[in-house]
Amino acid sequence: PPWARYPFEIWIVPHQQVADLAALGAEARADMAALVSIAAGKLDAAFDA
Repeated sequence: PPWARYPFEIWIVPHQQVADLAALGAEARADMAALVSIAAGKLDAAFDA
């Protein structure tokens, strides 16, 4: 985001506006979980380099 507070800040948010993640459908939750896993892996690789 343009106003990041930390050097490696990442926002992962759903396209659908919901009150909380539990309100997402199963497919959207699975997609979010996959994105979080990918982002965590890339950050881990960046800091281990």
